[in-house]
Amino acid sequence: MYRKISGSDTVKAALLKKGEELEKRVQDQPATNTPSGDTTNQKLKADVAEFRKQQAEYLATYKEFGFEPLTRQQLSDYFSAQGTWANTTGRERFFYGLEAASGWTIMTLLLSVGAPFWLDALESLFGIKNLLRKRSDTQNVEGQKGGQPKP
Repeated sequence: MYRKISGSDTVKAALLKKGEELEKRVQDQPATNTPSGDTTNQKLKADVAEFRKQQAEYLATYKEFGFEPLTRQQLSDYFSAQGTWANTTGRERFFYGLEAASGWTIMTLLLSVGAPFWLDALESLFGIKNLLRKRSDTQNVEGQKGGQPKP
């Protein structure tokens, strides 16, 4: 369970958010032994049960997309041509491995350029920046020579 939580930012964020909400509720509620205090405890228990249900749904969704780490058995089957790889040639396995490695490499390179690059690329592609400037009547403060004018 720790691996699944630590491996998914979505699950981590949901856990932290829900934990903060529960902590805030507990701090806001007065500690009493009255019947209303019992309903508060029941409400808190219901919230915890709901949170566990949502957590199970998140984990199920995680698995539905096929995001599971490779096992040693899968790697062993790949390299020794056993299991699902039993009817493949060494050439087919090599090209599959090459394709997978190149896909991961390209993905890593594209992610490494960062969010500002992709934001600028999308703005350039769709012309959003100019559209937003026209709507808000924002003027470009740069002069003909480039850079901002001196005060």
